Amino acid sequence: MSAPNVTPMPRKPPHPGALMAQIRKLVEQGAYSYRPHVFDRRDERDIDINDALYVLRIGEIDGPIEPGINSGEWKCKVTAKPQGSNRALGVALVVIRSEELFFMTVEWEDTK
Repeated sequence: MSAPNVTPMPRKPPHPGALMAQIRKLVEQGAYSYRPHVFDRRDERDIDINDALYVLRIGEIDGPIEPGINSGEWKCKVTAKPQGSNRALGVALVVIRSEELFFMTVEWEDTK
């Protein structure tokens, strides 16, 4: 019996443009979930989840792309100004094996 063909997960972070394209695709597919902390911060900081999704559709990665805890995970923060706002909103998330987004937190960038 031969060993299965295993494709190793990349160790070098993906290009920010390529990762943003994947993030936008996953948002449009509805392939995302939330950490309970996101709901607490959303209410505490008066952030509408639709604004967070809008930021992921139009924003750009702000800061480093780091490996997640598990193989195939990439952590990053996407920022942009939601429609009608003069404040930048940051969405910290994990891209899981290019199949799902997992929201870690949402925050106004001017209140860190």
